Amino acid sequence: MADELEKDQVEPTEQEQQGQEQEQQGEEQEQELKDRIAVDVEDIGTLRRRVTVTVPREVIDERTEKSYGDLSSEAAIPGFRKGRAPKTLIEKRFGKQIGDEVKGTLLSESYEAAVAKAELDVLGQPDIDVEKVTLPQEGDLTYSFEVELKPEFDLPNLEGVQIKKPKIEVAEEDVDREVQRIRGLRGQYQPVDEPIQQDDMIVGDIVVTADGQEVSKTEDTSLFARPRVVEGMTLENFGEVMIGAKPGESRTLEGTLPEDYQKEELRGKTATIEVTVKQVKRMVVPELSQEVLSSMGFDSEQELRDLLRQQLTGRIDQEIRRAMRQQVEEYLLGVTSVELPENLSNRQTERAVMRRVLQMRNQGTPEDEVQKQMDELRVQAAEQTRNDLKLFFIMNKIAEELDIDINEGEVNSRIAAIAQMYGRRFDRMRDDMMKDGSIESLVLEIRDAKVVDTIIEKANVVEEEAPQQENQ
Repeated sequence: MADELEKDQVEPTEQEQQGQEQEQQGEEQEQELKDRIAVDVEDIGTLRRRVTVTVPREVIDERTEKSYGDLSSEAAIPGFRKGRAPKTLIEKRFGKQIGDEVKGTLLSESYEAAVAKAELDVLGQPDIDVEKVTLPQEGDLTYSFEVELKPEFDLPNLEGVQIKKPKIEVAEEDVDREVQRIRGLRGQYQPVDEPIQQDDMIVGDIVVTADGQEVSKTEDTSLFARPRVVEGMTLENFGEVMIGAKPGESRTLEGTLPEDYQKEELRGKTATIEVTVKQVKRMVVPELSQEVLSSMGFDSEQELRDLLRQQLTGRIDQEIRRAMRQQVEEYLLGVTSVELPENLSNRQTERAVMRRVLQMRNQGTPEDEVQKQMDELRVQAAEQTRNDLKLFFIMNKIAEELDIDINEGEVNSRIAAIAQMYGRRFDRMRDDMMKDGSIESLVLEIRDAKVVDTIIEKANVVEEEAPQQENQ
């Protein structure tokens, strides 16, 4: 009886066995493809490679035949029983569908096989324009893509780091800022029949042209009169150029398309950006009238200020931890030598932007202000991305070395806290964060905080008075 129980515990279920067999078949198929494809790697800069993959004709034919075989056994063709329709008829009816499926599968699988064969530790996913790749009727399939590589480096000593623990007190200026934040939460952008001023919201169309062709056209988009990024181009003077424009007027700017622009033939080209203004909106922030205070549940502004001071006092521990964490990050950046790609992609810059956005949301910054600052953040991110990306790699390696992980409960708890701060439902906030990509930044932030807290636990911490702020 004991032997039977032991046998039942050891032997996998039929479903598990099927899963193991499928996984083994997948590994064998990947290894076979890796052996059969040809891979050429060209060094095009620091930690950047151009990879050319050649898939033999025999592989294309084998995959195509298999797809036709699978389809013929299931396809419903009028006048024929399943599995009995002539191959020529199936090819005529489903040829394009089969071709697209085979191309997509081969591109995906051959990319993975090529990266493994060349032993490339890539950063993110490649930009492969599937529409531009044609599955040949004869001969091999050859295509190219560019990738950025993850850097290799040694970690510094993580024990005994010198950390200063500041003493922080709530000042009147801190309460003033919270009052402004509360007012901002109730502010709204309203249409005005006036020329554009700094930080106004502009509703209009953007047309980008370069090398005699229209690169992109965006209609009825909302943007702000301040520095912004268009098609990867940093336009520091965007706000200055737009100031004074009225609805119905257009303004023109020039920029240079980035070196990693999606259309290779336009990289580094001078582009013209034409903005047509359709509507001007301006932020209107309500005064703290008795009516507004009553709607918030307060009898007076002083009562509101007293509560805000109490809440700020409760956040002091968080501020102290934030200051200590910043010191750890500065230490890691200062003593760790990490080589980065020469041309960081827009994808990495956008990740830096989402990290800043998440920080603002954690602090309860009004959503209108968050959106207004995103353009400026994208401009700043071009400079900040190198440090952010360097820190990203360092944190990744430390998390692996210290075996630090997070669970779904930790993520949901943070989402719930942010949702409560904005007076929103948890599921709505979570869905929005998944759509705009900030959920990934939240996961990394929680992990990084645990990494830094672990380092602080082993650090040499010295308490000191926080520097006094001068009254403005």
